[in-house]
Amino acid sequence: MTARNPRLSRWDFAKEMEDQLPDEYDSIYRELEPFWGMDPIDLAKIQAELGTRVDTFTISKNATHDTNLLATSFSDPENWERNNLLRGLEEILSLLDPVEPALRPFCAVFSPHPEPRLLSDYHVKKTLLDAAAARKYINLTELPEVHNLGFASACAPGTPGRPTSVSAYDTTRTERTFIYDHPPQFSYSTAPLYHDIQSPSSLRWAAGPSLEDDPEWEDKIDERLRWRGSNVGMVNNEKMHWRNAHRSRLVALANDLNGTANFLIPGRVEDEGWWRVGEGTLVEKSLINPALLDVAFVGKPMGCDVQFCRYMETHFEWRKERELQDKDAGKHKYILDASLPSNSLNDG
Repeated sequence: MTARNPRLSRWDFAKEMEDQLPDEYDSIYRELEPFWGMDPIDLAKIQAELGTRVDTFTISKNATHDTNLLATSFSDPENWERNNLLRGLEEILSLLDPVEPALRPFCAVFSPHPEPRLLSDYHVKKTLLDAAAARKYINLTELPEVHNLGFASACAPGTPGRPTSVSAYDTTRTERTFIYDHPPQFSYSTAPLYHDIQSPSSLRWAAGPSLEDDPEWEDKIDERLRWRGSNVGMVNNEKMHWRNAHRSRLVALANDLNGTANFLIPGRVEDEGWWRVGEGTLVEKSLINPALLDVAFVGKPMGCDVQFCRYMETHFEWRKERELQDKDAGKHKYILDASLPSNSLNDG
């Protein structure tokens, strides 16, 4: 975490292990880069604070013992046991085992949840990146003020996602601290707006149909866009805008049969080239959605209390879980992976 320039031997290790994705080291570099702009002493203090946050677990190695679980911090023991929040620990330790002799003493804090949790602030992150590029450490008391704008906080000024005025939010934090906004935390997934450091994980791997049984392209007879998955991605309750979650919104839009939608008719080819498609044509949703989309949730609602899960069961159709691995999926020409977290592997 504190090294300014990762050792080039990582490429030798990747070659020796016949790594199929060596350029993933570029992602590792980008995710660690902001923290190289911090003094290691400050980083250690922040890490110690982070390890006491609710819903984290910490692994460590020192001079007397190999890598193992150091501490957990869960709000409700029954909750973490029920949701198996330590299910990724053994996998992490197994991944580190082959390189255990080469590891120096370290301490690392992990989130047990499948989605990223640390939303970035653009100005804070840029300040740290600039310091890292200059091979300097930033004084944490000089970090920019943090404006809590939701997802817009991570967007650069002048971009469509960033509001021109923050007065409507009025949530500027007076304490200029990196500890509460940008701690170094490992997670099973990350995304461009977040600064979680992604760790390898197969927790969400779901084996699909064998490619040996996959029909040839010309034999795929279903031209609808297919998606199957669960409603993960955010907490679902009456206080949250759960209908706007990317998966819930996808399923709702794809299965809506009421009203009309602005539909772009495919252009025609002439000797001069493509025709402009224009501004679209209003078409009944009951005609285009069933013809173009095959989208549905599977299993049972997740990320909700018992009462709200029962409501979601009535609000959406829930297919059998076997449809995640249904061989009929191979008949579709187009299969959508709508998984936002980048750790999602083959789950639809």
